[in-house]
Parts: sequence; C-alpha cells; structure tokens
Amino acid sequence: MGAMDTMMFVKIILGISAGAFLVSFWLLMLKDCINNMEGYDRYQWCLIIAIGNVFGAAAYYLFPRRKRINEELS
Repeated sequence: MGAMDTMMFVKIILGISAGAFLVSFWLLMLKDCINNMEGYDRYQWCLIIAIGNVFGAAAYYLFPRRKRINEELS
C-alpha cells in the first residue's frame, strides 16, 4: 500500500508542476504580446492567446515572437 501512495504523490506533484509551467508560459506570452506588438496585431494576438490558452500562446511563440527575435538579431 505504501508504493501506491508514493506513486499517487509523484503524479500529483508532476501534475501541479506541469500546470504551473503551462500557466506561467501562457501569462508570459500574453505579457510579451501586450508589450511588444503594435496596432491591430496586438489585439488579434491577445485575443488568440486569451481564447486559445496554451495553444494560442504556443502559436504566438512559434510565429510572431520568433520572427521578431530573428529580425532583432539580424
């Protein structure tokens, strides 16, 4: 019975950690969008991130954010 309790504890800790990471990622992408996008694009991407949650944040991370960072490095 002790091993079952240990595995349940590990699953709970991993679930809480994954949830905290995803919420932090979502909030950081929303903050980045608000601070760095301009004009109508800002409202579009903020809406996509807010409605799409983690999937919207991942789309923002993969498309406009990476493009902006690559342009800044060039």
